[in-house]
Amino acid sequence: MKARLRCIRLAAIIGSLLAVHGVSVATNPQTWIEVRSPHFIVVSNANEQDARHVAEQFEIIRAVFREHFQSASTNDMPVIIVAAKDEGTLKPLLLTIALSSTSQTLNHPQVET
Repeated sequence: MKARLRCIRLAAIIGSLLAVHGVSVATNPQTWIEVRSPHFIVVSNANEQDARHVAEQFEIIRAVFREHFQSASTNDMPVIIVAAKDEGTLKPLLLTIALSSTSQTLNHPQVET
């Protein structure tokens, strides 16, 4: 259930990112690509070679963690990585994530037990 809830939250964040980004597309059209590796999905507005490099780097990091933390749980769901090609693209995405996180916190406050 927790994994499903995290998936729904991630989908909501990505949806809001794309919605906000869609507003700027009319003035500055960009092509976003999706690159898949065994454990990651990289969504990027950089070129395919750069996106593949990001996926490869995350696969290496994952392998190191798996080697050193063998007791870690195995999750076959791919992790989605949004890799902006430059700071101009990254800033609006970060703002959207921050606003989305704040909204989720306000709508679903944590209750301490």
